[in-house]
Amino acid sequence: MKAPTCINEIQRLTGRIAALSRFISKSAEKSLPFFKTLRKAKTFEWGTPCQLAFEELKAYLSGLPLLVKPSPGDTLYLYLSVTPQVVSSVLVREEGGKQLPIYYVSKVLNGAEGLYTPIEKVALALVLPPEGFSHTSYLILSGSGPKLH
Repeated sequence: MKAPTCINEIQRLTGRIAALSRFISKSAEKSLPFFKTLRKAKTFEWGTPCQLAFEELKAYLSGLPLLVKPSPGDTLYLYLSVTPQVVSSVLVREEGGKQLPIYYVSKVLNGAEGLYTPIEKVALALVLPPEGFSHTSYLILSGSGPKLH
């Protein structure tokens, strides 16, 4: 995969990342430099932050763990990640002492969402809809101990 050389190629790259976002942990955070470049898209500028993000994304994709299917009765764990610009979550199950990813959700905070307090961002990460898992119970792990949802 070659680095983009024009605005259209950046748009194509971000579209592909968006299409794969369910399978890429923290996809919004990983692609944030590309979106920032598109936001100022009067001229093409592929700077150091974009190149570093591109190289990290390529390295991540080459070693991507396979997503697994949950089995009935499995205990599922929901991990949350909150940064000033992005909220993400990953749903995993444990098998043989190893945690295997089932589903990733990531969202870039735009406009007023970026002004949310940290606890509001955590709440937003909790309600990001893992499609098809509304009927499933899972543990939410936090510093204050596990909660069953």
